[in-house]
Amino acid sequence: MPQPRSSLRARLGALVLALAAVSAPLAATSSARAADPAPDRLAGAPKVGSCHDATKQQANRVSPKDPSFACSTRAHTLWVEGVVPIPDDVSLDPDSRALQEYVAPRCDRAHQDALGKSRTLLARTVYRRWIFLPTPAQRREGARWVSCELSLTADGGLLRNRLTAPPRLKGLPDSIAACVGTKYYQPCSRPHRYRAVYAQTVYEKPTKRAIERAIAQVCPRHVRSERYFGAVFFGRATSFEVTCFDATRR
Repeated sequence: MPQPRSSLRARLGALVLALAAVSAPLAATSSARAADPAPDRLAGAPKVGSCHDATKQQANRVSPKDPSFACSTRAHTLWVEGVVPIPDDVSLDPDSRALQEYVAPRCDRAHQDALGKSRTLLARTVYRRWIFLPTPAQRREGARWVSCELSLTADGGLLRNRLTAPPRLKGLPDSIAACVGTKYYQPCSRPHRYRAVYAQTVYEKPTKRAIERAIAQVCPRHVRSERYFGAVFFGRATSFEVTCFDATRR
C-alpha cells in the first residue's frame, strides 16, 4: 500500500526547523563576536597627575622604563601632564611628522594648563618637555597614546624632587629660572655664570639659519655684557622662542 505523501505545509515546516537549527550556532557565534571588547587605546597609559622617576638617558627612550606612580609617594623626575589618544590614521612611529604635528599642540595645551600660558617665561626656565609612546606589549593590546611629561633639568640630567606638581609660572623664582654653571643648564638657585635674562617668540620656521639670525638680532638689545649667548629650547612648526643668556658675577 503506498505511503501517504507529506503535505507541502509539513515539508516547509521541517525546512524551517532545519534552517533554525543550522542558523542558531551562527547567531550565537555572531553575538559572541559582537561582544568582544574593543581594543583598549589607553592600555598601559600613565595617569595624568602621576610621576616617573627616570634618568635623562631613560627619558630619551621611546617608551617609559617603568609604570608611573603617585607623585606623593617618592622622589621623581617627570610629571605626567597629559595623555593624548592617537587615531588609527596617525602613525605611532616617533619620527613620523604626522604624529609630531598631531601631538605637539595637544601636549602644548596640557603643559600650559599645568604651568601657565606664557611661552617666553617658560623659555627662561629649566623646564623641559618629553613624550612617551606605548611599549610593544601595550601596542599589541591596542594601545595608541602619547603621554606629555615635564621635567626640571640640572647639571646635564633631570632634577629629582618630591613636588606633587610642577611649579606654575608665577614669576621666575631661582628654583626654576634657567642659569648655566660651569658646563650645564641648572636652576639659578645653584652657583652659575650665566642667567636667562630675556626671551622672545620668533614667528618663523625654526631652521638653523633662522635661529642664528634671531639670536644675533634679539639678544644684543637685552644683555649688558659682551659675553652672552642665545639658545632655543621650545619650537613649533612655524615659531620658536629664542632665550638670551647674559654673563653674571655670581
